[in-house]
Amino acid sequence: MLTAAVVVATATATFTTHHLPAQSSAEFAKQGIAAAKSGDYSAAVDAFTKAVEADPKDAANYKNLAIAYTRKGELALAAETYGKAIEIAPDSTANYVGRANAFVALSKNTEARADLDKALTLSPADPKALALRTHVLGQLGDYQASIADATAALAASPSDASLLSQRAFAYSKLGKTSETIADLTALLAIKPGDADTLRRRAAAFLTATEPAKAIADYTAVLTKSPRDVESLNQRGYALLGTGDAAAALTDFKSVLAADPANAIALQGQSSALSASGNTDAAIASFTELIAKAPAEPEGYQRRASAFVTAGKSDEAIADATKAIELKPNEPETYKIRGYAYSTKRDWARAVMDYDKAIEIAPERADLYLSRGFAHASQQETPAAIADFTKVTELSKDPATIKAAQEKLATLQK
Repeated sequence: MLTAAVVVATATATFTTHHLPAQSSAEFAKQGIAAAKSGDYSAAVDAFTKAVEADPKDAANYKNLAIAYTRKGELALAAETYGKAIEIAPDSTANYVGRANAFVALSKNTEARADLDKALTLSPADPKALALRTHVLGQLGDYQASIADATAALAASPSDASLLSQRAFAYSKLGKTSETIADLTALLAIKPGDADTLRRRAAAFLTATEPAKAIADYTAVLTKSPRDVESLNQRGYALLGTGDAAAALTDFKSVLAADPANAIALQGQSSALSASGNTDAAIASFTELIAKAPAEPEGYQRRASAFVTAGKSDEAIADATKAIELKPNEPETYKIRGYAYSTKRDWARAVMDYDKAIEIAPERADLYLSRGFAHASQQETPAAIADFTKVTELSKDPATIKAAQEKLATLQK
């Protein structure tokens, strides 16, 4: 809030033509406050500047001027003016918080953190400082510290939507999906039906492998906003994850009806066609996607997969090779090309591609399974046994584990 400077006039004040009388500082401050309340921040800056000139030793004048600069959008001047207020009143928590706000708006988060650290040294439970530092720490990538600040602030204000949102963001960055969902659920209790929060929770549900709940959240958004492109696209992919390719295709077509060049929807449509067994239509759709985004690897990768399904190994290899040129560190593309080589019985090249995929993603059991089959096809039994054994150690999928165990039983006879 803009606050007028408090000036104590004395009967012995001396006036000259070179200096404004000290008692006029309060009057200028009142004029500045009135101007600010009416939204005339230029006039507020003028009035508070005169207040500063009238009494340059009063920190409140500088604070008021800094607030006016902030409201006017002159953030560098705001930060500089808060600095002068801090020089006069170095123990004022509000001035550090004010300057931190200006620094945040200027994308100077490191400087903002320093001010907020000082503010919280002076006032450890200051809610504004805690809330702002929660945001700043998140922007700086110190998510654990951001969570700690948000938790401390929420103890005093458990229904603060901004704090819950910030903490959910930090939890998501740390991969703490259940905590993310809990905070977003609490946020929805405060802001029922909020589209952004529903989309964020839906994304968290997908991470938690709960596609049905994700679909429900996207559907809630679409009930109010049937043409919400992000929700249509993301629900489409969630539906694909449940195996409902027909419903997914409907969502992607809804997006493309309004925006035929939407690359995400084109890719989704192509994947849905492929998943539904309509390989020729999928290839045509991926070709359209590539024509619209020739520098993006996803179209080539997905078309390569469709070519494999269609038994067109050479075309698959060409597309996968192009995708690798555009994005060399994508393990799935090497897997697709490796499989294409396998269909040509070019086991050596297949193994080389699986080697590269595993180098990039050593935690993926499916890659060891594919390489194990390639090794087995070349009668490289020890290498195949090692790969299938690795699958049983890494995989959590019963079908994948069963396939590896059956192959191990055959090889170890």
